[in-house]
Amino acid sequence: MTETHFIVPRDSTDELTFAVVHVEIRRLGEDQGLGGISNFLRVLKEAVTEWVNKTPDGLAAWEESSGDFNIGDLANHDLTFINRVLSDRHGVTITDIEVHSMDSQSEGWVFDTILVHEDQRPREGKRGES
Repeated sequence: MTETHFIVPRDSTDELTFAVVHVEIRRLGEDQGLGGISNFLRVLKEAVTEWVNKTPDGLAAWEESSGDFNIGDLANHDLTFINRVLSDRHGVTITDIEVHSMDSQSEGWVFDTILVHEDQRPREGKRGES
């Protein structure tokens, strides 16, 4: 079994939001290539669609989203039915969905922001000394 996660960003200029979907992938899922985003998303959509079409809870969740059901919505619902479909057919289980959000943009602090510049390092002395 392999444990992995997928980062799902929201494309927005007003906020910074992303979900982290944690999954366990057994041999069947590995054989189906479910460690890749496209393949995992395909089977997740199939399982969620089945949940919406076959259960009152799924239909209510979809209607509550005004037909715009996304990963943020899914994070707020019981995954039992969806995980049963994913596990039985594809050998994968969602173990957690975390949603992280800021009401504004990062104000210039991004992943690749350099925290120490070369010109801030001492010119003389040994490494680690100032």
